[in-house]
Amino acid sequence: MQENQPVVIPARVLEGLEAVRSSGRVNMADRHSVQYLCHQFGYHEALSWLEDHPGLYAKGLLQGFAAATGRVEPDTLEGEEEER
Repeated sequence: MQENQPVVIPARVLEGLEAVRSSGRVNMADRHSVQYLCHQFGYHEALSWLEDHPGLYAKGLLQGFAAATGRVEPDTLEGEEEER
């Protein structure tokens, strides 16, 4: 993934993140609250993605997110350092 490019994520994950963002109920930087609302809203794929990719989520908050146009390639995760 190139610097300053949006983080490419599955379309259903982006849909869940957008639903949470547009609700205005939490600060998107509070990943745990975002996860909670993903669960409450029924976006379980987004919840799982957030649990598995906290580093990419943080990067996406800064650089933006883009929906994958098909299968997400493994190099999307290249260089990701997970922090839990």
